[in-house]
Amino acid sequence: MNKIVLIDDNKSNQREIYGATFVDDGEYEDCLVHKEKLNENSDFSFLDDAACILLHDSLADYVNGRYESGGRMARDAVWEKIKANKIPYVFFSDGHPIIGEWSPTNKDVVRSIKKSEFYHNLKFFLDEYRESGIIDLRLIAYGKDFNKRELIYLLQQILDELNIVNDKDTLNLSSTNKDLFERFFDRIKLVSNNVTFEKLCDSIKAGRLTVGKFKAYINSLASHAIKYTAKVPKHNILLLGNELSQERLSNLDNVTFKTLNTFQLGEKGEKEMFDNIASSIPSNTDAIIIDIDSTKTPDACLYYALAIRLSLHEKKIVAMAPIIFMSSMTPDIFKNSPYSTLLQTKGVSFETPLYTSIAVELMEPLSPIEYKTKFLDIIKIIPNATEGRHSLANQWGADVLSRMVVGNETNNELIKKARLSLYFKYVRALSLSTKEIETIINGVETTIDTTSREVIDATGKNILLIDDEADKGWKDVLSKMLPNSVIKPIKEQVPDYDSLSADAKKEIESGKYDLIFLDLRMNGVKEEDTLSPNEFSGMKILNAIKEQNRGNQVIMFTASNKAWNMKALLDAGADGYYIKESPEFAFPHSYSLSNAQNLCNNIRYCLSVSSEQRNIWESIKSIKRLMDSNNLANKYFSGMEVMHGLKYQTLISTELDVVWGLLRSNQEKKEQLSMLSLFKILEFMNEFFYTTNNKGQLCLIDSNYKELLFWENGTWLKKGEKSSLYKTRKIGNCILKNDIESTTSKIHNIMRYVGFDDNDKAYSHIRSLGNERNGYIHAKNSAVKSKNISLHNIEIWINAIKNLCIKL
Repeated sequence: MNKIVLIDDNKSNQREIYGATFVDDGEYEDCLVHKEKLNENSDFSFLDDAACILLHDSLADYVNGRYESGGRMARDAVWEKIKANKIPYVFFSDGHPIIGEWSPTNKDVVRSIKKSEFYHNLKFFLDEYRESGIIDLRLIAYGKDFNKRELIYLLQQILDELNIVNDKDTLNLSSTNKDLFERFFDRIKLVSNNVTFEKLCDSIKAGRLTVGKFKAYINSLASHAIKYTAKVPKHNILLLGNELSQERLSNLDNVTFKTLNTFQLGEKGEKEMFDNIASSIPSNTDAIIIDIDSTKTPDACLYYALAIRLSLHEKKIVAMAPIIFMSSMTPDIFKNSPYSTLLQTKGVSFETPLYTSIAVELMEPLSPIEYKTKFLDIIKIIPNATEGRHSLANQWGADVLSRMVVGNETNNELIKKARLSLYFKYVRALSLSTKEIETIINGVETTIDTTSREVIDATGKNILLIDDEADKGWKDVLSKMLPNSVIKPIKEQVPDYDSLSADAKKEIESGKYDLIFLDLRMNGVKEEDTLSPNEFSGMKILNAIKEQNRGNQVIMFTASNKAWNMKALLDAGADGYYIKESPEFAFPHSYSLSNAQNLCNNIRYCLSVSSEQRNIWESIKSIKRLMDSNNLANKYFSGMEVMHGLKYQTLISTELDVVWGLLRSNQEKKEQLSMLSLFKILEFMNEFFYTTNNKGQLCLIDSNYKELLFWENGTWLKKGEKSSLYKTRKIGNCILKNDIESTTSKIHNIMRYVGFDDNDKAYSHIRSLGNERNGYIHAKNSAVKSKNISLHNIEIWINAIKNLCIKL
């Protein structure tokens, strides 16, 4: 393969500016040679076997290490080589026109083209030469779409010649350029409806054409030729109109006629429209013609076509079919329609009855990427609802969750109704990726529309739904997600907890619910402009619920996706949140799947810990209340020792907070760490109740006797008048130091002192806590250290500590 030679001084590094660094990077070194620094003494033999020469028309000579302004000796030498060897060539320079000067009568020459345009088109030219070995200089002159660009160029030349003639004058052959006309009609023969140049000449000779009509005609032909490049066979064309519509298209084959029904925008009209599309448009339709002249409501035709495009999930490939508006009027009839932009999308055309039969053969169905970029990205649908963003978000959010978790099928009438609106159809289509659109039109939508999950086991669970829009479908969706559960809805519009009805408060305060779903905005449209997280009604209700029992499991529903709102909810004790997807944001389908999966995971976790966490919190609250109300420090200490008792009373309370914080955290071994904190509480209690007497004996402190020695042989060794054992018996065997006696043994002595016996469960639970702690701390390998401690273990241990405090 002979190489193409590019000669350009490139002294201002313009190739980088014009995005043509592929020249210098060697990307085309197999078919391209480039030269920069030339002068009259250079060896130009490299041009002898050039396949084509691309010459900077203002090439400057390079002499003594610099370019000479105006020096053209090298340029002239190259030109002589071109002439002598008859080499195809291109002249490019900043001073030349944008559109390349090329003629089919001299195909191997582009006499001038602007430098920026040249470099923009060069890659296409090189790709073609590398692949086919053909030098096609139209790619340089007009770019990749050279057929269209050449047609535009020809059209402009024809119109320029006709501009000197009055539009009302009769067109005659003397005012036409035969060569231009022949080339033009050769380019538009696909769309010319069998009108040839010869037939045109006959019409001109007969004086049947005015200049103005001819201009309009060739403009229309050029427009269609630019739009369509090949015929696409249609086997099932649907014509929507009346009997006259059939007569006007009697020459078109493969047509099924149906009466055109028109519908207005609005909830009722849109539902009827989508119902009609579902029942009236066959699934094998590959082109749709809508006769606008058959109805008195043209705008309704536009809405109907838009609804067909948006029936992606129901009609699948039919939603991609070409749509032609047939009318003897002009597109101006749609100029005041809110959806006139549909005419600017690909696959939609406005044609006269004469041209409709040709257009329908030429139009192609949309591809998935064109559906995304040349339809959805161009149109904009607005909602009909008057309920405000809050209600719209609830309707849409319930529908999304239903589809992601339950599937497309739904028995909820509100969700069904919401789906039959242009707005929701539009937002649903917007959420899809190109790949997902392709999957849907191929008829395997079920593989992408719902997230894979295990069924949530909610048998026997009590669920409370607190949402002022609970009737928008949320209860039905949650019932499907949580089979065999009992879901109680509270639908009240309130600004805070105190404003709830007495019945609502009674349900919340009953403590019987395993999980509560709570909406962040319980006051409807009044909160649409609320910004501060703590001002939301749902936040105030959350605080009240957590005040009753911090173990109450609450998942927040919110239409807000602001990070600070999410953080505020979690800081306030929410156990999770689900973002009710608002249609105004059109979240991607993949996000909706992830959002739904996170909700399912949160629900499973909340149901798994609900009972234990509520019981643990009640025990913690009881321990704190018992210690405070019994004033243990004053009861068991006197004098300066009261401060000692108060210190450990505070430490015990603090450690209880640590336990609760751990259980609510995402710590990997939070149960094990909680177990260690509970054992630390036992150590603090020992410090609280034990002292050493003046003989070095470890003693329990008693408010009456001040000292009480360890339990031994079925009785207590006491000091004082109450017993003679202390005076008569050697007590060496029972004098034990703090560092020798175990924490658990000390606690068991306290428990015996206050009345526990060996058969009491609390007694055995404390022992098991000590055993588990020691096994964990002193384990020799990590496998033993990571032994699973359940939330239930934590519950029974903390309950044992509570029972000890009760008896104290």
